[in-house]
Amino acid sequence: MNFPLTSVLALYGVLFMACAQEPLDCTIAHVGSFQDEIGPEEPYFILRTDSSQEEYTPSLGLRVRFRVRWPDPCTYQLFDKEIVEGTPARMPSSSDTLTVHITAVDPSSFTYDARANYASWVLTGRQQLR
Repeated sequence: MNFPLTSVLALYGVLFMACAQEPLDCTIAHVGSFQDEIGPEEPYFILRTDSSQEEYTPSLGLRVRFRVRWPDPCTYQLFDKEIVEGTPARMPSSSDTLTVHITAVDPSSFTYDARANYASWVLTGRQQLR
């Protein structure tokens, strides 16, 4: 009778260990120069510090600056958008916030899901170190 209970407990232990994951180390995303794409072969460039981010999209002639806050090590929020150069498709509101959650990391890039408080979409993307 103890054998089936022991087997079940051992199985739960194996499943628990298989499901336990190392936490992501998202420090690669905190500070640096990155490249992303807004469409096929349409790159934009990002320069991020712990407290600000500047983006430049050559194909649109658009340069924008954001303030950045990190609610946790793998989530950052972009807010207080400032248009530095060009005309965006949508003018920002003072309450606009884009929340970016990092979902995977490798030595030269990270994958993310981004959500905006002013839209219902979720954007999945990847930023590469430059």
